[in-house]
Amino acid sequence: MNFKHLTDAKQSYATHFYDSIGYSFKALKAVWFFTVHAFLPDFCEYNGSGCIKNLNDILQEKITKMKNQ
Repeated sequence: MNFKHLTDAKQSYATHFYDSIGYSFKALKAVWFFTVHAFLPDFCEYNGSGCIKNLNDILQEKITKMKNQ
């Protein structure tokens, strides 16, 4: 089966899967921090947003590289 997105991203299925799972775990880490912060406001004040910023930075860099290829 051919996926247009994989062609556009210039990735194999395995590479795309590995990357996507990694992003999922980074997002889940942010969810954990936000959940802890919801119950205990003095904890994890900036950790969740830091995870989201880091994930955004990674994805923006990847998008920029894709567009320049």
